[in-house]
Amino acid sequence: MKRITRIVAITVLAIGTMAVSVIAGPPGVVTQTFSFATASTDWTNSLAIQQINLIGTLNSVTIIETIDWSTYLAGTNTDSIANVKVTKDQAELQIYDSITGPSTALIDQSIGYNNNGGVTLLPNTGHVFGNYFSTNSFTYNYGPGQIAAFVGGGVLPLQVYTWTGNNLSSSGGGTFINTQNTAANLEVQVLYNYSGTVIVPSVPEPSTGILFGIGGLICCAWAWRRKAASSTI
Repeated sequence: MKRITRIVAITVLAIGTMAVSVIAGPPGVVTQTFSFATASTDWTNSLAIQQINLIGTLNSVTIIETIDWSTYLAGTNTDSIANVKVTKDQAELQIYDSITGPSTALIDQSIGYNNNGGVTLLPNTGHVFGNYFSTNSFTYNYGPGQIAAFVGGGVLPLQVYTWTGNNLSSSGGGTFINTQNTAANLEVQVLYNYSGTVIVPSVPEPSTGILFGIGGLICCAWAWRRKAASSTI
């Protein structure tokens, strides 16, 4: 009887330090969303994707990256004698991440005037082409053969970064100096499509832990008193 008493006490204390919550049932989708505020490119953002811990099957993983970006384009002919003709001043943004690799988000703003496909800048003159805005979204789908890294109880690191460039076409004896200012924000969504039950370990509420702890102490005290009583007989 004494051994049974000890086992009960230890079991009650163990229950007081562990709790498991089920957040979804079969089938289902778990979504994680990460957002980064607008900042001047080029930038690098790091995030930690929570791996999925489940009893069942992870069918697929979808990552959706949405980027809103803006650019300001202007230029100057710095030559003091010759003209320069600009037929294209195009800003380009390319977004990369450490899981999916590169994808191109492109603002295609070719500048043309007077039906001749360009604008001519006189010596020591400039031109503002304008502000341009674009929203680009990319979806990556991973099947059964690619999703092992997303399963577990830890985190999967992901880095997302951008590269900006300029596609310029000009002619003439002048020298065209381009000015380009870009800024972008980012939202990343990770969707787990699964069949089964997602298990999320959680810390019990303080009141629950206290009750279990008190219960364990009562059981221990009761066992000790029985032992002391039997020793005095």
